[in-house]
Order: sequence, then C-alpha cells, then structure tokens
Amino acid sequence: MNTHPDKLRVAASFSRAADTYDSVAQLQRDVGRQLLWYLPLHLKPERWLDLGCGTGFFSRALADWYPQGEGIAVDIAEGMLQHARLLGGAQAFAAGDAERLPLRDGSCDLIFSSLALQWCADFAAVLSEAQRVLRPGGVLAFSSLCVGTLQELRDSWQVVDGFVHVNRFRCVEDYQALCAASGLQIERLQVRAHRLHYPDLRNLTHSLKALGAHNLNEGRPAGLTGRARLRALADAYEQRRQPEGLPCTYQVIYGVLQKEPIMSAAYFVTGTDTEIGKTTIAAGLLCAARRVGLSTAAAKPVASGCQLTTEGLRNDDALALLAQCSLPLRYDEVNPLAFAPAIAPHLAARDAGVALEVPALQSAVRVILDKGADFTLVEGAGGWRVPLGGRATLADLARALNIPVILVVGVRLGCINHALLSAEAIVGDGLTLAGWVANVVDPNVARLQDNLATLAERLPAPCIGQVPFLPSITAEQVAEHLDLSRLML
Repeated sequence: MNTHPDKLRVAASFSRAADTYDSVAQLQRDVGRQLLWYLPLHLKPERWLDLGCGTGFFSRALADWYPQGEGIAVDIAEGMLQHARLLGGAQAFAAGDAERLPLRDGSCDLIFSSLALQWCADFAAVLSEAQRVLRPGGVLAFSSLCVGTLQELRDSWQVVDGFVHVNRFRCVEDYQALCAASGLQIERLQVRAHRLHYPDLRNLTHSLKALGAHNLNEGRPAGLTGRARLRALADAYEQRRQPEGLPCTYQVIYGVLQKEPIMSAAYFVTGTDTEIGKTTIAAGLLCAARRVGLSTAAAKPVASGCQLTTEGLRNDDALALLAQCSLPLRYDEVNPLAFAPAIAPHLAARDAGVALEVPALQSAVRVILDKGADFTLVEGAGGWRVPLGGRATLADLARALNIPVILVVGVRLGCINHALLSAEAIVGDGLTLAGWVANVVDPNVARLQDNLATLAERLPAPCIGQVPFLPSITAEQVAEHLDLSRLML
C-alpha cells in the first residue's frame, strides 16, 4: 500500500484550507523561520524558489531577505496560489509538483521548502529535480515531517481501533539515505522536536483541519467518526495531558544541501581541419554552459577574413563567440588581432607587418581568463599545428596557457585519420584532451554510425556530443546535443 497520500487529495485539501491556514499556522511559521536562519550567510540568490509556498508567507519573507533576487512561488494547490498572488512577494506564481518542477535546468540559486515535501511519495525525485534546477553552488533548504509526528494522537487512536487515523511520514533514516545518494552536498541534516499544547482534543483536530493536514492517507476510515469512538479517543488522549495542555509533537527534519560549485574551467578549442564548424560548436558549448547557470567568456586571439565596419575590423566567428559570453566583454578583448585577408593567420599578419608571438598572444588571452568566468573557451584557428610567427604554432599557445583541449571533429570522409592524428599531437604536446565533439559537416557521409563508433573507440577522451548536419544551425540548437558533464576537468 502507498504510505503517502494522493497528490490530488493533498491539493484539494490545502486549497480548501487556504482561507483558514494562516490563522492556525504558528508551527509552520516557527519552523520556516528556523529554516531561514539555517540558510548560508554568504548566499545572495539572483533567483529563488519557494516550493510549496502555501499562502506565500515565506515568499514574502524571502523577498525581504533577498530584495535583489527574483522570486518564484510554486504550489500544488491552486487555492493556495490564488491566496498568495494577492499578497505578493514573488514575481511569478505557478502550479507545480515538487517531483516534476515546471522550471528549466540551472535556473535557481535557492530552493526553499518548508513543511511541504512530506506530502511527496518520491523524495528521490524531489532531490533529483532540485539537482537539475539548481545552479552550481545553489542551495536546497527544506524542512519536512518524519516518523514520530503526531505520535500522541496516533497512540491514542490505537487504544480505540486499528484504523489509519494519522498521516504517515518518512523515517529519518530514509531522509538520510536519500540525501546522501542525491549528489548534493549535505551541509545540515538534523531533527528537532516541536511540541504544541491544546486545551482539548477538539481544538487540536480543528487546527489540523484548518491547516489542511488532517488524515489524507490511503486506508483511513471512510465516513464520519462516531461519537463513541471520539469519546474513547478523548479519554485516551487525556492520559497524556501535561500542565500546559494536551501535547502534540511534530518531529521536523531540517536539511540544507548544496549543489557542487564548479571551479572556473577554461578550454582550448581546436579542430581536425578548417571549415569544420569549430566556432559553431564553441558557441554551442558556451550556450550549454549558460543554460546550467555558468558565467561564460571566450577568446579568439587571432582571426583572419575580417570585415571592415565603422567600428573597425570584425570577424564573424569572434562575434558569434562574443554573443554567447555572459560577462561584459569588448570585441578587442575577445579578438585582439584581426586581419582582413581570408588567408592563413601567419601570412595575413606578415602582410600587415604584425609579429604573431606566443607571449603577446598569451598575455591577451590571460586578460580574458582573469575575468574569472565559470566557463571560458579559447578558440584557435584551423587545426592544431596552424603556424604563428617564426617556428611557433597555435599548439605552442595552448601549451603556454596550459589548459585542456576540446577537439572538434568534422565528420566527413577522412575524419578518422585527421582526428586520431590531432589527438596524438595534443597528447604528445603534454596537454589533456578533455573531450571531443562530432560535428557532421557532410550529410552524405557513408557509414556514419560506424565512423562515430570508431572515433569513440579510439579517441582517448569522452565524446561530449554528436551534432547532426543542418544547413543553418544556431548555438541554441547545438547546445541541445552537448553534455558538459562529460568533460574531463
């Protein structure tokens, strides 16, 4: 038997209780305030989510705590949302299920949920959704009820009959195991008992009903409870009376979990050849990073084939990268050396009387790296051994920067040989091949899947995406086919 109540029943019960909820919600407020104090002091969320917002009491509190942040309030009960909308606090209100949040990946810095998640049968799914929706370094702070809650009422009913009269709650050990397996870092997980006192049984049961938290479990007795049984319950409960009144204990578990922050990562992007969509893939990588909440920056230290504009020489590839940078960067920071002729960079630089020296290029790229973006890409030109000045090549720049490499494989006839030689050169130069992307540039390439399988088998790094051929493809479309989690850091 399912030990958790049906979600539709929960939603309907709390919707009916919306108008009376705040009048009897002292416990909820005490627990929620305690949870607020458990939030990390350094936390400054750009976007927070009040999950199971109820009447919006803590949506308004979160708005006061984080006035610069954008708030979203979500609840499964439409009646609660209607009440909360009138009082404000959050910028957006939405009906939603904690086990399937109506939010995109990496969209929140804080998920706050007080006394709501005990109604979710699949707590592992709740944690998985939090992992998905949180940005790196984001926090899930929750309070929930566990076994031992309403124990006095449960024990009193056991004296009367054997029916399920009290909501069942998850045990502490289950919370601990599920949180430990969630992939989130546990900053706090502790149980505290909160005890209320009531003058009589009628006040206690009225409070539960006004909260919408009366018995919602399957297996509960149908119909009205007879007077004789209620009198028997009152007599049994009276045996537990304390000087303050009839005790009612809530066992509350408090959890503060953090999604692992991603340390600043930078990669050098090279290709198996020229005209194989290296910039298209790089822009897609930046877009994918932004989607999971990472700040982004990019550098295209040298580019030829630039167009003369009123603002000076501009390169389409560098502009495409700049468009996917979340940090405010100037064009000349992204592309410090721009040349008009569409020829090899070292020839264009020689014609312009400019020396392409590794130390100067390294210094220019360092300006971008020092911005401290979570995810930075440095895109080369053409393949791994493209010449610079003297005997130097772009490989020497990558070595000077000492950052891992992402290889873009243009999938067409001959790509296996080009990819293996490029990977061998990268590793031979002492750098880490962090991953590779298969970009199908020839829609008619024979034995496509066999080629991809051979590349996956022989390249010494994970494939982080396979991008199909499209005549015109955007960074957003490319990002759909990439998985940054596969990158070797």
